[in-house]
Amino acid sequence: MYSRFGKVKQIDASKGVNEVFEQTKKAMLPEIFFIIGQKGSGKSTLAKELAYRTNMEVLSFDKFIKESGFNPNSYDDEEVTMALIKRLINETSPRVLLEDFPRSEKQARLFIKNCVAPSEVFYIKCSKDIC
Repeated sequence: MYSRFGKVKQIDASKGVNEVFEQTKKAMLPEIFFIIGQKGSGKSTLAKELAYRTNMEVLSFDKFIKESGFNPNSYDDEEVTMALIKRLINETSPRVLLEDFPRSEKQARLFIKNCVAPSEVFYIKCSKDIC
């Protein structure tokens, strides 16, 4: 019955433990997209429009930090990245656009190791006189 609604994710349990774990992890999480760029480049506006046109949920990393009680000026990359992953596990939207994440290579590596690799990364580039 649930297959008709696209809710069934099949996992091949005949594979090794690590591969079954990776398949299960991927099945539990939404499809992830990153949108990054300079402040003032228009990434928030573009993120909202992309989400609207493609039926995605936008999750602003700045907003997540504030709502989760982290200090925006000093937070531990590992702690905030793991909290973000926990937030995504509970996401009901099948596709999420993370705005302004990752902000460092450490965050990117932690996210990919403990979550999933993003389907796409959008880098918004603009000249310094515009941004």
